[in-house]
Amino acid sequence: MPSREYEGKSEKDLISAAAKEIGISEDKLRVEILEKSKGGFLGLGEKIRIRVTYDLADLDVAPDSSALEAYEKVTVDFLAGMFDTMGFDVDIEVDNNGTDRVFIELFSPDSAMIIGKRGKTLESIQMLVNTVGARVPGSASYKCVIDIENYRQKRESTLTDLALRVAQEVIRSGKPKTLEPMNPFERRLIHVALQNETSVETRSEGEGVHRKVRILPRKHQ
Repeated sequence: MPSREYEGKSEKDLISAAAKEIGISEDKLRVEILEKSKGGFLGLGEKIRIRVTYDLADLDVAPDSSALEAYEKVTVDFLAGMFDTMGFDVDIEVDNNGTDRVFIELFSPDSAMIIGKRGKTLESIQMLVNTVGARVPGSASYKCVIDIENYRQKRESTLTDLALRVAQEVIRSGKPKTLEPMNPFERRLIHVALQNETSVETRSEGEGVHRKVRILPRKHQ
């Protein structure tokens, strides 16, 4: 379950603020006191830090809200809670363009850690968020695409250039070449980049995380 931490002077005020920010009734929050220090004279300087945990199914969604609005709320709340727990400073923007694809753009000084090596962490986050969003009633057709600092577009450009360069090597040498393991999104970019190349063909080979794209000379009939 997602959780968030809050710090202030009053446990009651913190719980109230948490419920309002998350969009959930106070009685649905599970509250854990992490730190509590007594203040000096008249309680001045008192500090309390709490962690609130909640179930996504308990989030308040207006009766007239559409499934898409509910899907957006659940996925964004989950992301916000996850990054808060991880200690990352992240701003989140959402746009669905009136479609069943929810585009979530992240902005953070911790972008390198969120992206991970060759985008693996970002892909894992997207997969997790889609799994959470699938719990929303009526959201079977919805998918979210998560990007940060335009990483996906930059990666698409890089992979397209790679595909064309390797294809030229295959044409010159007449020998097939196999690229590094890639996720489904990246493999598709390679296939699309070379779909109109009449001198080469592409195939996906291998299983799971080890699946790769192989570029081969096309055998003309």
